Amino acid sequence: MPQTITVKEKIVRTTIKRIENRLVKLKAISDARPLCDLIQLRKETNEKLKDTTLITRQTLEILGPAAREEKRLLALSDKQFDIKLIDEEVRITAELHDLQNKLFYIQMQSKRR
Repeated sequence: MPQTITVKEKIVRTTIKRIENRLVKLKAISDARPLCDLIQLRKETNEKLKDTTLITRQTLEILGPAAREEKRLLALSDKQFDIKLIDEEVRITAELHDLQNKLFYIQMQSKRR
């Protein structure tokens, strides 16, 4: 006879999934290498512009996207050192472990029935 999922178990599973998704996003931020990417971007941009002496439309077409990407990378770098994100990652990791334990006990109780 198949086990039915209780409301409590369903809520715990949904919450676990939500926390895991948030942890993936936080991990992507912490694992990113924005300053390395920024150095690479600047090298590539300098290489494209090395023979340029005048500001032309073509120069602006190179600089515009590079400037936007540089701004994005610097913002990501600032996020990596934001203590609030680090605290959130630690807090929700602990919460995830608590919920996984809770799910285990729920499953054990349902097997005894």
